Amino acid sequence: MSGRAFSFTAKDAFITVLLVLAGIIIILKAGMAGKLVMPPENLTVKMVIEAQLPNFHKSIRVGDKIYQKGALDPFGTVVSVEAKPAKIYTADAKGHYYLREFPEQEDVYVTVRSSGFLSLKGAPIIDDTFFYSNQYMPAHTERATFASRILDVEKQGGSQ
Repeated sequence: MSGRAFSFTAKDAFITVLLVLAGIIIILKAGMAGKLVMPPENLTVKMVIEAQLPNFHKSIRVGDKIYQKGALDPFGTVVSVEAKPAKIYTADAKGHYYLREFPEQEDVYVTVRSSGFLSLKGAPIIDDTFFYSNQYMPAHTERATFASRILDVEKQGGSQ
């Protein structure tokens, strides 16, 4: 063995203080982990299912649970369903586009009540997914599978 006694230097003290501080920070962060959640908001999602066969709207009922494609849990509950004649842009012989109504098809407007939260920038997040206007969203209920487009997401008391 060496005849030299153990000496505690300023460098050793600095490293010990850093390790103690790191341990305290880790313990504090672990204690806050379950408390750092965004407050839930009641949200309303308005969507349209475009150019469907007549009477398609009857397969979606108020109270139905609605799921995103591939999801096991519903993201909301249908609160209203309304069918209107389909409106589709069509081109004339000169290549100009016009919005025309097609009474042999229907656009189905669905309103869904959901729970989610707003990101720090104010974007609605439902079912771990950002929801935004004009977003394509395949979805289904117990009786219908469809491709929809989100028209609007509103927080109870205001628009997003």
